[in-house]
Amino acid sequence: MTTHKERILTTLRGETPDRTPVALWRHFPHHDASAEGLAERVVAFQQRYDFDLVKVTPVAGYPAEAWGAQLYYLDNDHGTRGYTQRPVNAVDDWHNLAPLDVHEGLLGRELEALKAVRASVDNDVHVLQTIFSPLTIAKNLSDTLWKTHLETDPEALHSGLKTIAHTTLEFAKASLASGADALFFATQLASYDELNEEQYKAFGVPYDLHILEAV
Repeated sequence: MTTHKERILTTLRGETPDRTPVALWRHFPHHDASAEGLAERVVAFQQRYDFDLVKVTPVAGYPAEAWGAQLYYLDNDHGTRGYTQRPVNAVDDWHNLAPLDVHEGLLGRELEALKAVRASVDNDVHVLQTIFSPLTIAKNLSDTLWKTHLETDPEALHSGLKTIAHTTLEFAKASLASGADALFFATQLASYDELNEEQYKAFGVPYDLHILEAV
C-alpha cells in the first residue's frame, strides 16, 4: 500500500503515483492564538480528511506580530486579521529592527505548535511549516511604506530585509529541527501587480535565496 510520503516523493521525482496527491489547508481563527489550540485543530483536520501532506497554518501575520505589530481578527472564517499598529512607520524603523530569538515569544509558540502537530500526525505524512518571504514580511511590517522606501531610500529597506531574512532563516532551521519535513515558502509580492522584474531581483530574490539555499 502506497503511503502518503511515497506518493509525494514519487510525484516530485516526476514519476506517476498511484493517484494524484491531494492536500488542502485552512486557518483556524482564535484557536490559532495558542500552540495547543492550533495543533489540536490542524491534527483534527488531518484526521478527518487524511490528506497527503499537512501544512501547518500559524496565525495570520505571525512574523509581523512577533516584531510587535498589533492585530485583530476580522469577522470571517479565513483567518485574516487587521492591523491596529505596525512596527515600521518611518524610514529609520528599518534600521532599528532587531533580530528575534526564534525560540522565544510568538515564534517560540509556533514552534511548539509544530512539535505538537508532528507528534500527533502519522509518520507517513509530510508536515510542512509555513514560512513567508522576507519581502512579504516587510510588507506586513509597514503596510505600503515598503514600496515607498524601495523608491526613496532603498538602503534602509535593504537593512530591514537583512534583519528579517536572518530571523526568518533561523526560524526555518528551527522548524526543521522541530519536526517539519519541509517548508511551505510563501511570497505575496512576486507579481507584476506589485513589482517589475528588476525590483524583485533586487529586493526579493537575494533574500529568498538566502533562506532557500541554506535549508
